[in-house]
Amino acid sequence: MQEATQRLQELTARLEAAAARSVDSQADAEALRHELAEVRAENARLREERERMAERLDRAIARLQGVLEV
Repeated sequence: MQEATQRLQELTARLEAAAARSVDSQADAEALRHELAEVRAENARLREERERMAERLDRAIARLQGVLEV
């Protein structure tokens, strides 16, 4: 009887540990999803900034070409 109780306690402890790992994994996954969303937002912001800079550069090149043609 004592052996069965001990075995049940061991199995309960293992189950609780597995459940805790599952919760940790879920929390880690949620944190990673949040971080991924932040990285995607930053990537979009940088892409827009790069496009604006390219447009500014194109305008500056056109102005310089106009000056050089005169």
